[in-house]
Amino acid sequence: MQNLSAKATEKKLLSHFNQVAREYDAHAFFQREVGERLMDRLDMIKLRPTTVLDLGGGTGYMANLLSERFPEALVVNCDFAEQMLRMARKNSNDNQNVKNDLMTAKAEMLPFKTSSVDIVFSNLHLDWVLKPMPVLSEIKRVLTPEGVMVFSSLGQNTLKELKTCFAKIDDKKHVNQFYDMHDLGDGLLKLGFIQPVIASETLTIEYLKLDDLILDLRKTGSHFVFNEGKQGLRGSKIYKALKGHYEEYRNNQGNLPVTIEVIYGQAWGSHEKDFPENARTIKIQQIVS
Repeated sequence: MQNLSAKATEKKLLSHFNQVAREYDAHAFFQREVGERLMDRLDMIKLRPTTVLDLGGGTGYMANLLSERFPEALVVNCDFAEQMLRMARKNSNDNQNVKNDLMTAKAEMLPFKTSSVDIVFSNLHLDWVLKPMPVLSEIKRVLTPEGVMVFSSLGQNTLKELKTCFAKIDDKKHVNQFYDMHDLGDGLLKLGFIQPVIASETLTIEYLKLDDLILDLRKTGSHFVFNEGKQGLRGSKIYKALKGHYEEYRNNQGNLPVTIEVIYGQAWGSHEKDFPENARTIKIQQIVS
């Protein structure tokens, strides 16, 4: 995150995600790809949920897929940006096969009852919270004892080309530091999650121009990856130097590679007691606190 107070950073994040909501889907191809890969991991989970929470679901792409996958379950798309949820409502209305409930809330303060959600699905949302442990703690609280959380986030090797190029320009921190998969695994154990599994894979995206990468980052809210300063990144001397250094990575196909490390996580709530019957609900009023 940028060098701001926690409250100021949260306010800027909320403002920006609301601003980019209308254009988000046009630039979020990577987010959709990772979300679908995360969805594939549900194939290994033998669970028939009645309640599914898409945490940080944004414009509703994954929530719609979750509704199609679990047609008998209540699927709640929960996001802190109201404009993103407005786009989700539009996208849901355009697809008559799905009907999702929408909830505006912070991930650190989920408005759901304890032990009320069977599956928490979170695609690339932990990267936008100031501290992951309070969020993971809330997820643990709302999970049913036999419920499961699956999530994706970005790893430390993400945007390593940008980091290297910026390091040639100055010694300032321009690119956000992402999570270490081992730290996430340790955090899950400390919170009492059962059988956490953490894995990672490295993906490479290719762009013809660096401008296109920066545009995709901005339009998906990811301009917070950069500490741009008062004058902004684009048009500055730093950006000109950055483009020059990044040219050194251009490959034989004439493209600029971008490395993304994706972390996938899975953990169960608890196996200490049987699944409570009163938690198996299908109406959102029954799980909202």
